[in-house]
Amino acid sequence: MNILQVNGLTKQFGGLTAVNDVTFDVERGSITGLIGPNGAGKTTIFNLVTGVYKVTGGKIVFDGKEIQNEEAFKIANMGITRTFQNIRLFKRLTVYENVLTACQYNANYSLFEAMVFGLVPKKIKRNSRFYREEKLLKEQAEELMEILGLQDRRNFIANNLPYGFQRRLEIARALALRPKLLLLDEPAAGMNPEETEKLTELIAFIRDKFDLSVLLIEHHMDLVMEICDKIVVLNFGCKLAEGTPKEIQQNPEVQKAYLGGGNNA
Repeated sequence: MNILQVNGLTKQFGGLTAVNDVTFDVERGSITGLIGPNGAGKTTIFNLVTGVYKVTGGKIVFDGKEIQNEEAFKIANMGITRTFQNIRLFKRLTVYENVLTACQYNANYSLFEAMVFGLVPKKIKRNSRFYREEKLLKEQAEELMEILGLQDRRNFIANNLPYGFQRRLEIARALALRPKLLLLDEPAAGMNPEETEKLTELIAFIRDKFDLSVLLIEHHMDLVMEICDKIVVLNFGCKLAEGTPKEIQQNPEVQKAYLGGGNNA
């Protein structure tokens, strides 16, 4: 069963067609790669799926419901979260504070309760829903740091982390929202081969651990070919090919698009 279906997706910016009649699906529980030369429309598709951009034409169906042109926060509430090619963290907060802030999305208390119980003595808080919820959120943050290998860096300022660990922190924040579909935009960008190998193992692990479906954009072909169940190839905003890693490797049109240059706009 498919968790995401993209049907005839089109996006135009004035006279420029960035995505042109693209159709593909993401099977529930799978890892699907979205690849292509620079400027092929990959990140534009992510922005359309997550509601950052409005759709010009076509449909996006997530978990059985059409979501094209929904507001971004509503799409996030439905269970789609993402990371970005350019890492977006609270750079002056610690690792723990970054993760805990994301976990607050799951808080089951009102703003009024947070304001009131934030000022009362601790002995009174212990009997409140606010206290119990805060305890659960802290436990969730601890678990995510442990899973992502960030526990021993919990007190590091995010901006001072090595690049690979900043990527891990961004993924931890996305997982804090308890998604059904995780979109990873070039998660291995800037990583060395050893970091990329560890990331490959991590993506497979979190897919199984959190029962996720994953759609990823990536230029590291070793990672894509090793981890993806299916690959969709874009070129000049159009779908060029779709298939298993082996089928994509042997596709002459794909080879031509990469070796011949593709669209580098």
